[in-house]
Amino acid sequence: MNNVETSRNAIAKLCPQLINYFDGGARPFMLELAMLHAAARCRRVLVRDGETVAEFTRGPTETATRFLERILRGDADEPRSRRPSDDGSAQLAMLLRGNVELPSGSSVYALFREQVAPTLSASDLLS
Repeated sequence: MNNVETSRNAIAKLCPQLINYFDGGARPFMLELAMLHAAARCRRVLVRDGETVAEFTRGPTETATRFLERILRGDADEPRSRRPSDDGSAQLAMLLRGNVELPSGSSVYALFREQVAPTLSASDLLS
């Protein structure tokens, strides 16, 4: 049986290590993980901020690293618009609020599910 009493030594060692880990700031935020995945996996990335959307399209010779840098800078290909264009193909969506309709077969992470049924968990973004 595993309980606090039998795990006292492990807990005493683990807790200070966890505090040091979190104090170091080495862990990425969910937004950073989402942008890393988007830049590495997608040719077209839409960044939604409230009701507006910025569209980024990866150039034919643009590396994933350069694409990520451009997304982080906010240097969009298309000006912010009210609605993204949609060709109906499956998407990779990383959402704070799952309040959008997505095509069938899309991979989705949503922190607040609302109307979306997520297919990805936070741990999937780390692997």
